[in-house]
Amino acid sequence: MKKSVIKKWIIGLIIGIAIIIGLLVIIIGKGNKENQPKELIAKNENLEETQKIVTDEERIEQYDFLVVSNCINSYLSGINQNSSSYYGRDENDNYTIVVEQEQINKNAYHLLSDEYIEKNAITLENVYDYVPEVRQNLIFIPLDMKLQQGENINQYKVYGYVTDLEYNFINYLYTIVNLDVNNKTFSIEPINKKTYDNDSIENSNIVEVKRNENNQYKYQQLSEEYRLKQYFQNYKVMLLSNIDIAYEFLDKNYKEKCFGNIENFKKYVNENKDKIVSATLEGYDSTVKEDVTEYMERDLKGNYYIFNISNQNSAEFKVMLDNYVIGFSGLQEDYEKSSIQEKVSMNTMRFIQAINDKKYYYVYNLLAESFRERNFKTQEDFEEYIKDKFFESNIIQEGDFQEEGNYYTYDLIIADDEGNTKKLGIVMQLQEENDFVMSFNIE
Repeated sequence: MKKSVIKKWIIGLIIGIAIIIGLLVIIIGKGNKENQPKELIAKNENLEETQKIVTDEERIEQYDFLVVSNCINSYLSGINQNSSSYYGRDENDNYTIVVEQEQINKNAYHLLSDEYIEKNAITLENVYDYVPEVRQNLIFIPLDMKLQQGENINQYKVYGYVTDLEYNFINYLYTIVNLDVNNKTFSIEPINKKTYDNDSIENSNIVEVKRNENNQYKYQQLSEEYRLKQYFQNYKVMLLSNIDIAYEFLDKNYKEKCFGNIENFKKYVNENKDKIVSATLEGYDSTVKEDVTEYMERDLKGNYYIFNISNQNSAEFKVMLDNYVIGFSGLQEDYEKSSIQEKVSMNTMRFIQAINDKKYYYVYNLLAESFRERNFKTQEDFEEYIKDKFFESNIIQEGDFQEEGNYYTYDLIIADDEGNTKKLGIVMQLQEENDFVMSFNIE
């Protein structure tokens, strides 16, 4: 065979191998990408460019919960008599109010429904007798919503509460929001709890909400990412402003297994406030079930949260504050398929992560009863020991697994963020589903 032919054959072989390697890299990369939580939209992305066309049914079930909440936030901003938009510099460069009271009253007046105005004989002069007195920036947190759907007007009775920007609880709020689906306008009717609890809506014959400079709304960024950011942010505010309400939104099984009672939950929130305040959503995975869609959300620091949102009423949702106490559906399937050693390793990670998260009730009840009775008579004794013997943040560096009958030992090296290390020995017994009990020693 001629040298030139051999040379061409070798070059062709090299090119072919390179193409195969390239394809493998692409395939592997694609597979890894598909196994990772979806990345969320950049914060400053143009909202208009991310709009999508949705059906009326999708819009009502998935997005009106958030759109109506945004309308109420606009309303609270519009009736704020101390809004920063009313202040500026006068001719002497003094920072002072620069808007006439008549204009401030007009802004509030234009947010109310014509029917509410007529019924109460509201004028520009007395409008603030019929809306809440607001003199600061507020955040509205929706808790429940009832829809009365019409041909052109969707009316929502909304129940929630407001906080200031430092997450101090202000008051509960009951409101009717009228959405004009043709004009993309809204109007507000303040109500009380008794009216909210009544199944009917009094002004149910509204046919139009006339457009003015203050009452327009947009279906911005209609996407899963947008929805999840709003749910995440709303629950974050709940944790910081109204622990009793936040506790009610926890998944029932998770609540009982992770905290046991509201006092343990309050202790957890108080010890993790800095983490909660700084939490920013980064990515998510989802699983659609018959009644709910289950979302596992990840923040920038690698903490996980699970939201189960009703497929029929998006005001109904339940939360879990990690992915290991109960677990995400996909993770449970992975656990069931795992080997004994892998299960012990995964359970050890749950134990360490719960210590890092200060979920002391949950960790205390992972301990074998005889070990717990012998070493930690109370949960408080256990907490004191953990705070003294473990690091603030524990990282597993390496481990040695051994099987001894129905028990499994796992000798670990744990470290903190600065590289300090300790030895940790674990003895574990696996139970049904993904439960286990364990004991441990630290050298």
